[in-house]
Amino acid sequence: MCLLFDGLYPNKNVLEICRKNKWGYYITLKSGCCPKLYNDAMVQIRKNPANSLFHQTEDGVRQHILWTDNLKYDGQRTYILICKETKFTPADGVKTKTFVWLTNIKPTKDNAVQMVKEGRCRWYIEEAFNIQKNGGI
Repeated sequence: MCLLFDGLYPNKNVLEICRKNKWGYYITLKSGCCPKLYNDAMVQIRKNPANSLFHQTEDGVRQHILWTDNLKYDGQRTYILICKETKFTPADGVKTKTFVWLTNIKPTKDNAVQMVKEGRCRWYIEEAFNIQKNGGI
């Protein structure tokens, strides 16, 4: 089982429950959340440029995917996965969005693209909630 959490859940209790039950997880890290962990991740990513790849989706979105090898957060081994998506549309021009996840699944060159697809599922849930909340707008 793999759980998708929003940014309210990067805490020791949730991580411990997932560890005990051997569940995978992706937790969205919002800007400003867990600043020490995020800074440690950025240092590690800069030191390991091989932990990145570029991917283009079927609909033409360019993704720059980066990840950490091994971090500790609240006493548990975790990883940070980052996806910077760049998309061009005639109406909006070039737009870049960045998605960041805390996960217990080890990213590699072989699985990082699939991991981003899995992590992005949380975004689709949020979009559906927004449509329901705003009456389809």
